[in-house]
Amino acid sequence: MNRPRGVIRPDLIAAGAINKQSGVVLFIALIMLVAMTMAGLALMRGIGSGLGITSNLSFKQIATAQTDFGIENARTWLITQAASAALNSSHTASGYISSWDPAFSPTTYNWEANSLQVNTVDCAGNASTTDCNGNEVRIVIHRLCETANLAVDAATQKCVTVKTKSGGSHGSDFGYGSSNLSEQLQAYYRITARVRGPRNTISYSQVILY
Repeated sequence: MNRPRGVIRPDLIAAGAINKQSGVVLFIALIMLVAMTMAGLALMRGIGSGLGITSNLSFKQIATAQTDFGIENARTWLITQAASAALNSSHTASGYISSWDPAFSPTTYNWEANSLQVNTVDCAGNASTTDCNGNEVRIVIHRLCETANLAVDAATQKCVTVKTKSGGSHGSDFGYGSSNLSEQLQAYYRITARVRGPRNTISYSQVILY
């Protein structure tokens, strides 16, 4: 059957409209899918960065807390040497230097060559160069004197000192009775501790004591 030219079939118009609409929806859906994928990747990256920062802060806090172990080790060593003249001389193997270094900087100091690596305990409770978290502790002690290998009370020596009193009978800090207190010139010491841990985490602490 011949159809007249110029006659538009309503069913073909409807079908064409449906096909055209389906193509637009598919295009929009693809755009939305790409946008959602990019948003998901950005979210995952943000979460990963947040976890990394939190983890690094945790390592930093653990390393800083571990510097107390090194400082206490150095304090104990100084106490054991205080009764002798050993502190007048440098002991590099013990991390002790009998003079200050005006140019000393913990960040540029050669820790491997001029410090004491403090032994700690590992996860099994055994003596080790690193603790259970993999932290390595090193210390260096500087006597706050100008000249190395020279007594604190030497004529040419210059030190940051404090006068301490010892002796006396009992009661007052200044003593009384038949025994008078004697003054001793005591130098100050600067202890610097460095802890190097996982992910090359490094933390420093300093204390000054006498």
